[in-house]
Order: sequence, then structure tokens, then C-alpha cells
Amino acid sequence: MYLDKCILQTRDLKLEESGHVMGEEESKMETNAHSIIGKSPFTQAFQVRRDQAECDILSDDAVHVKNHYLCPGVIDALLKNYMGIFPLWSGLLLGDLSRHRKGTSKKDGSHKTRDTNCHVELWFGLVKHSILLKKKYLRPAEFVSKMYASIQGRYIEHIEQHNLPMHILDKNFGHPSRPDDDHEEQWNKRESSAGHTKSKSKYFNSPKTLPNPKSPSATKVKKRKVDQQEKDAQGNLTWLWKKKDTEVVVAVLPSQMKGRILLIRHCELCSLRPHQWLTGEVIEGVFHVAADKFAVLNKMYLLNHYTAGVILFGDRTQLTSHSLPKVNFDNYEAVLSFVLVNNNHWKLLYIHAKTSTVFLVDPAQSIKELDDSEHAAKRIQ
Repeated sequence: MYLDKCILQTRDLKLEESGHVMGEEESKMETNAHSIIGKSPFTQAFQVRRDQAECDILSDDAVHVKNHYLCPGVIDALLKNYMGIFPLWSGLLLGDLSRHRKGTSKKDGSHKTRDTNCHVELWFGLVKHSILLKKKYLRPAEFVSKMYASIQGRYIEHIEQHNLPMHILDKNFGHPSRPDDDHEEQWNKRESSAGHTKSKSKYFNSPKTLPNPKSPSATKVKKRKVDQQEKDAQGNLTWLWKKKDTEVVVAVLPSQMKGRILLIRHCELCSLRPHQWLTGEVIEGVFHVAADKFAVLNKMYLLNHYTAGVILFGDRTQLTSHSLPKVNFDNYEAVLSFVLVNNNHWKLLYIHAKTSTVFLVDPAQSIKELDDSEHAAKRIQ
């Protein structure tokens, strides 16, 4: 008797719990029935389709194939939250709505084959095929110009179709610089670590502008290279000075005369040693190198120092062997040379053609410089 009493009490408790659960489900169903989804005719339509599908599955004619991906909870979630508002997130109401009329079985080429083509997808199709013409990898300026022209044309078409005034395109609608619901984040106003903040922070703030590593400029690199070349040249010159004088050619210099070159031998190069007597070949070579560097070879004729010495101090009979028949002095603005005086001193000779003036310049600043220039001018006439 005691055992039967316990079984009855347990059965009564289960009935009460089941009744309580049924009551909660009924209250939820009543609440959902008064919502937008509950009142939607699409909810009922899809629920009928679902019940019909379940009946077909349970029928004897159904082929029972085990579905490993069956998840009834997904169907419940779709029916409860999404299928009631199916027209809002699908393309069901796009285009001609007469195609949904009962008894309509006519289908043409313009009939939509699916109901999931929403406005965004349609717009991207227009952009791809109609506006950009399937072109890819456009530059930003070209993309913006194409989109602007298309959108402006669509606005004008809309205005003309609805008989709206055209000046609304030029109307500047006033709007606040920032909407009321746009709350600016205050942390963005903090200064970076590059600025001067009043309070120090234990966190690292990246600077506004990142410093770039300093790279050596091209001029510095070029100057460094030139300095290295000069150092190497000075080292080679010092090494040649230490050798015994020879007749070996150590340098070949360009000449003003075409087809001719200036040769500098080792014994002549050694005259550049400190406290040594300079030879005429070395001085003439320096003249030609400097004239080529400063590009004055076409304006100034460099006269050979032997010829200049014969003209100023030599015998008239020697001029025939030192004449320059191939040189047209009218093509030059000046003549530059140097002469050896008393076999122990070099003087600069400069002839200016435009003023017909002769200068015999003494680097030691002699008081006879004017007389020497007048004597040189008489010898050159």
C-alpha cells in the first residue's frame, strides 16, 4: 500500500510539472501571436509548408534516407525570427507583383528565377556591368568620376520622371556638422608622446610623425668619393716622386689641336716636387687641363711656350719654323701662353684680340711689367 501511494504522488507531481510547462509555452505563443511576426501571413504560410513536409516524411511512401546534417532547431529559429518578415530581406516584392497572382503561369524572359536578389546586390550588378563596363583595377580618380556621372544622371532622370524642379540639384541642404547621436570619443584628443603632456602616462603613446632614418645625401657621397680619388692620386704622385727620374710616359693629356696629345714623362712630373724648378711641359699641360675643365678651348687659343719664347725673345729667322699656318686667330677671343725669362723665371703672356692689348704679367710684381708688355706688343705686331 505504501509503494502504491508513493507512485501516485510521483505521478501527480509529473502531471503538475507538465501542466506548468504547457502553461508557459501557451503564454509565450500568445505573446508571439500579437507581434509582427506572429500576425504576418508569411509565418502561417511557411508553418503550413513545414507541417506538410513533416507529414510527407512520416508517410509510408516516403523513402527514409538518414540525413547526418539534420538540425530541427535551425528550422525553428528561422520560422520564429525570420520567415515572418521574408519580404523585407528578400527580393519578393521587386519588379512586377502581378507574377504572384493566383492562376498566373505565364513566364517570359524577364521573369525572375529567384527571390533573393535584394537592392544592394542589384546595385552592385549595375555598377559592375553598366557603369564600369566590367573594367577592373581602375585608378581612384577614374572610378570616382564614373560613379559621379552615373549617379548625377540617375538623379536628373528621377527629377524629369516626377516633374520636379531642376534647381533642387543645386540646393545645399543645411545639416549639422555632427549629428546628435554621434558621440565623439574623448580618448582620441589625447596628445601623443611627441607633444608635451601635463601628466606622464605609464603607457606608450606613438608619436604623430615617425622620424625617418637619416641617409647620406648624394652630394656628400659624391664629395666623399672625390676626396678618396684625390687621396689616391696624391698617393700615386708621392710614390712616383720617390722613384729615380726616367723618360717613361706617366700621363697623356688632351690637346686643343685635333689629333694631337700632350705627353708628360716621369722626369717632367718630378718637377712638381717641393722646391723644384717647373718645366714648361708640366705648366702647359696644366693650362690645357684647366681650359678643358672650364670649357674655354673654343674661345681662347693656348700658344706653345716654345713658340711664344721665339716670338718675344728669339731671332726673326727662327719664326718660320715656329709659324702656325693652320691656326685662324680670328676665331678666338684671346691667346694665352707663358715664356721663360733669363732661363730662371716664368711670365704669363695674354693677348686680348678685341682691344688689341698684350699683357706680359710677372708673378713677382715687377716694376718693369708695363715696359715688358709694350716690348712684347711690338714683337708680336
